[in-house]
Amino acid sequence: MANLANCKRHVARVSTVATYSANEPFQIPLLRTKNHTVVRGKLTVNYTASSATVKEDGLAKLVKGLALQVNLGPKLCEVQDLSQLVLYNQHLNRGRLTHNQPDDTDGSHTGYVEFEFNLPLNREDPYDASVCIPAQAAEISDIHLVGTWGTASDIGSGITVDSAQIEITESYGWMCTEEGFRANFPPEQRLMPNWYFGVQTFTGAVANFGQTLNLRPNVVIRNIFLVIKDSNGNRSNSVVSEFAIKLYDNTYVFGPFDFTDYQARMADSLDMDPITGCILIDCTQFDKEFCTPVGIQLEKTGDMWIEYTTTAAGSVTWLFDAVLLRPSLI
Repeated sequence: MANLANCKRHVARVSTVATYSANEPFQIPLLRTKNHTVVRGKLTVNYTASSATVKEDGLAKLVKGLALQVNLGPKLCEVQDLSQLVLYNQHLNRGRLTHNQPDDTDGSHTGYVEFEFNLPLNREDPYDASVCIPAQAAEISDIHLVGTWGTASDIGSGITVDSAQIEITESYGWMCTEEGFRANFPPEQRLMPNWYFGVQTFTGAVANFGQTLNLRPNVVIRNIFLVIKDSNGNRSNSVVSEFAIKLYDNTYVFGPFDFTDYQARMADSLDMDPITGCILIDCTQFDKEFCTPVGIQLEKTGDMWIEYTTTAAGSVTWLFDAVLLRPSLI
């Protein structure tokens, strides 16, 4: 664990919590005087079930659009909902982190979902400052964890949310003197996170890698995380049968792979059990011209894309864990 001259490590719980109010946005301020590397949090939901039919990942779906936001403007790390984040997190942590599923038994229940924004992607060292949000930079006036509460129907029918809260259990980073900040976080060398997410739907079977998803240019993509769902919105291992990643000249840079075969090998390499419908692609492993030690870097849309074959109607929810090439432009 490296030391940074004229800087000190800092980890603390954040005292502010966000309490549930249906369909309302929330924000939790983070320290303006710290350069953040890992932010860990927890969702607690107290709910009552009565003749309930619950949804897969429903507790986590109660939180929409979770993000780390700077200057109440750019969202550097944003996900569709907490379920996308915790599933990604589990792949970075060998299947760990609590992700309770809703209980449909009549009565009162409490469920928990743990999550984290691991900016340097270093599971062993939360103080790794190679990628961070440098809140001490002059151009950053504030940083918040933000999101929007959903409703009880996100958990399922026959559910009443009695109370819920989001809290930040640990926030890691470095607090520096002015000299230490200039030396250790110079603008020309900073790597700041810049995630992208989206959903691609399909109405039926499409053969021969007929579905495509372009990768994002002008950033360095470190990881690609895909969640495959069927037409009912449940995670599935059968809706996508195979996938690959290709260059503009039609050469493969990754694959082609059978979906379940790749998922099993991936889980084995991560020392975890496979999670239905999910695959993680480490973009530092591509052996082509666009690959750097940090990830893949593209100049134009269409330089590289994911292509896949489907067997039925469903969707692919994607997350590109990327870093900014020009971090001064936030």
